[in-house]
Amino acid sequence: VELQGKITQIKAKADESEAIVRDICKDIKRLDNAKKNLQATITALKRMHMLTTAISQLRSAAVEKRYSEAAKLLEAIGHLLRYFAPYGDVPKIADLNAEVSTIRTGLEREVFEAFERVALLSETSTAEGTEDFGSMKDACLVVDAIGPRAREKQVRAFCDRQLDSYGALFPKGGDASTLDSAERRFAWIRRVLRQ
Repeated sequence: VELQGKITQIKAKADESEAIVRDICKDIKRLDNAKKNLQATITALKRMHMLTTAISQLRSAAVEKRYSEAAKLLEAIGHLLRYFAPYGDVPKIADLNAEVSTIRTGLEREVFEAFERVALLSETSTAEGTEDFGSMKDACLVVDAIGPRAREKQVRAFCDRQLDSYGALFPKGGDASTLDSAERRFAWIRRVLRQ
């Protein structure tokens, strides 16, 4: 009987110890979840700071026409915005997205205008305004950073510009559009490509 009493007492203490261990494990799990949430919040805040700083720098680079820097910032901002994509309905994130979109549209317009100016300069072949040629490499970087749609648009505009005179010289249905004058049309395109 005494042995049975001791066994019951030990069993009760074991159950009590097990309950304490379960409570401690629950607390550890809660702390672990809190730590994960805190780390995620700190990461999000750091990235938000990086995003707002990068947007400010992009705005400045766009105003000062520092296209190389703007292209790098556009790529970095794109990565950061992908991180914040699940939070797109948060007003601050939506505002930042809209601001980036506005800056991107402005840069796209400026770069296309720069390409147009350079195309006009190349046709006149004067030394005046040749400083625009130096920034074209950086403008190309911006077009790449904006994305494939902008690249397609720029390539299409370039091709259309190059082929404008072709349409005037060899109008569709005209005498020059016959098979007999194919050699003349190919000579023209070879001359344009060499230039």
